[in-house]
Amino acid sequence: MMKILVLDNDKWVLEGLGKLIEMVDSSLERVVFTSSVDALEYAVKEKPMLIIADVEMPEMNGLEFCRRLRETYHPHMIIISGYDKFHYAQEAINIGVSSYVLKPIKQPEFVGLLKQELENIRREEFEQRILEQSAIFADIRMEKEGIRPMAGSADSVQYITDKMLAQDCGNVSLDTVANACNIHKNYLSILFKEKVGINFKDYVLQYKMRRAKQLLCSSNIKMSKIAEELGYMDMKNFSRAFKSYTGQAPSEYRNQIREEK
Repeated sequence: MMKILVLDNDKWVLEGLGKLIEMVDSSLERVVFTSSVDALEYAVKEKPMLIIADVEMPEMNGLEFCRRLRETYHPHMIIISGYDKFHYAQEAINIGVSSYVLKPIKQPEFVGLLKQELENIRREEFEQRILEQSAIFADIRMEKEGIRPMAGSADSVQYITDKMLAQDCGNVSLDTVANACNIHKNYLSILFKEKVGINFKDYVLQYKMRRAKQLLCSSNIKMSKIAEELGYMDMKNFSRAFKSYTGQAPSEYRNQIREEK
C-alpha cells in the first residue's frame, strides 16, 4: 500500500487534504504530522513515496524538511504555502520539489496534481521492478538454435519479453510476462505499446513468424513440429497465421526457398 505523508500544523488544512486524498484514492495510507521533527524521523524510517508539506512550520520549515529527506532518499514532494514568495518557489525547485501549491488550495487543480503525482510514482515503481526482473532474466540464454532475441533494446519491458521469447516463444503471453514482472497485464499492455510502438500481441506474432521462416528455410523439421514449438495447437491455425502474415502457406514458402537455393 502506498503511503502519503502530510505535514501541516493547521488541523483544518490536514482535514481538507485528507478528504482530497480520499477522493483520489481511498486505498492510500495517509500519515499526518504537525511536527516537522517527528515527520522527518518517521519518513527516514518508513520512506513514504509522496510528501505533502507546508512551508511555514515551527521547528523546521517545509523546505528544510524536504531538503533533509533528499539526503536520505528521493520521494515525490509537493510544497503548499500561504506565501507567494519567489525565493520559496525557487528554493523548492532547487531541492527537487515536484509542485509548489499556493493556499487556499483549489480542489480541482489539487486533485489533478495529486492524480498525476500518483501516476508518476506508480510508473517509476513499475519500471524499477522491470529493471530488477532484467537481472533475474540475465542468465536466460541469448541464443536458441541460432536465433538471437532482439537485443540492444534500452527498454526493459522489451528486453524481458525478448528473453522469454528466445527461451520458449510458444508459451509467451501477456499473462506470463506480466507475472514475471509482478505487474497487472493491462498496465503492461499499455506500457508496452507506449514504449515499443506496437501492441504486445503483434510483437509476439512478428517474432513467431520470423522464427517460423527461419526454421522452414534452414531445417527439415516437420511443419507440425514447428507449429508446436511456436505455440499453435494444430497445423491449421499455424498455416492460417503464417499465410496471413507472409501471403504464403508454410509449405509454399519452404518450397520456394528450396527452389531458390
